[in-house]
Amino acid sequence: MLKLLPFHRVSTQEQARQNGEGLDRQRYSTRMIALANGAELLPAIEVADVSGSDVDKTPEWAQALRILADPDTHLAVDAIDRLLRADAFNFRVMRDLLETGTKIYTPGKVVDLTSPEDGFMAGLFALLGGREKAEIKKRIQAGREAARR
Repeated sequence: MLKLLPFHRVSTQEQARQNGEGLDRQRYSTRMIALANGAELLPAIEVADVSGSDVDKTPEWAQALRILADPDTHLAVDAIDRLLRADAFNFRVMRDLLETGTKIYTPGKVVDLTSPEDGFMAGLFALLGGREKAEIKKRIQAGREAARR
């Protein structure tokens, strides 16, 4: 039987506390993914206050990889950017998933990284997420500089 490991991530503690947003929305989404795919939903792994470009450095990611060693277990995420944002071309999370043969279940799509099309699109989304993160940092820095003036 297909088993899905929900992986939820928010970048800040504030996002983790928001009702209806952040973790609550991701929890709902991964439950719906499991229902839509007739899968057993495993206990979720949740990461708060961690950037998408640093997921691979967390103990939670190491725990997820141990669970994903089971070939019947795959990952459920609300969106690819909850899993990773390629920063400085860090694709370690994608490599880890390729090595375990893990598919990524998202709302309405199953991403198979061994497929050239899915691998390309996941990499592209990761790069776009990394670019978005860089832009956010730039705007925050500009706001801080403006506040100092």
